[in-house]
Amino acid sequence: MAPPLVPGRTSLGRSCGFVALSFALSWGLWIPVLLADPDAGQWTLVLGGFGPALAAAVLVRLGGRGVWSWLREIAVFRLPVRRYAVAVGAPVAVVALQLGVAAATGTPLSLGELPVGVVEFAVVFVVVALVGGGQEEFGWRGWLQPALQERTSPLVAAVVVGVVWALWHAPLLGLYGAYEHIVVYLYVPTLVGLSVVIAVLWNRSRRSVLIAIALHASFNASTGLFVVGGQAATDPEVLFIAQGVLAAAWVTAAVVLAVRYGGGSARSPVVASAAPSLR
Repeated sequence: MAPPLVPGRTSLGRSCGFVALSFALSWGLWIPVLLADPDAGQWTLVLGGFGPALAAAVLVRLGGRGVWSWLREIAVFRLPVRRYAVAVGAPVAVVALQLGVAAATGTPLSLGELPVGVVEFAVVFVVVALVGGGQEEFGWRGWLQPALQERTSPLVAAVVVGVVWALWHAPLLGLYGAYEHIVVYLYVPTLVGLSVVIAVLWNRSRRSVLIAIALHASFNASTGLFVVGGQAATDPEVLFIAQGVLAAAWVTAAVVLAVRYGGGSARSPVVASAAPSLR
């Protein structure tokens, strides 16, 4: 049997240490490189994105466990197909809502581009799942969420993870050109709401990080399905409304799930009984 990650409950200090190490690894690359060259390229984003996963691996080793045994424990593949369908389909449904609102507010749609968008979605989904953001989940849901759930409710833990997740992106929001159209006060609640949704699905899927990766990848890839016509694709007002719908959709989903399952404890119905722990 693998030794416990830490004696007893995961200390608050270790959770703070994980956050600090994640930020140090990611920001330590992003900030100096992007300050020197704001157009440094996608590789900077990708490499820095491994910060949370590497931080989790370090904490696992410090806790006396092997990284491979930890990965085998959290990467549960055999789950009901409907769980994967929800993970992939939920962000797509939100984009459909965005398109509906865009059409209702007079924004022209380019539905003829949708087949290309679907292909792009599939390709980006795979890339994101492997190296473009999905790997973050080994840190966020593979380490931090279960560590916090040992001390508080799944809902509170998910909100904290969401806030940390949003703050972790701060250098990109300020320095990386691809993020220049993002409205920060809409982005933060979007990630907090998304974090709650991921946590509920993750808890009810034997705490498999793979289901979290699937939802994360679909969320990132689904932007390619927002097919609006002509100059509308870069129109600040169109993008603002789209981000507002995105935030409202994920926050609403989070509230509905919170009401449905309650804040609960680590043993509430939100958590699958067979879920592995950090110990």
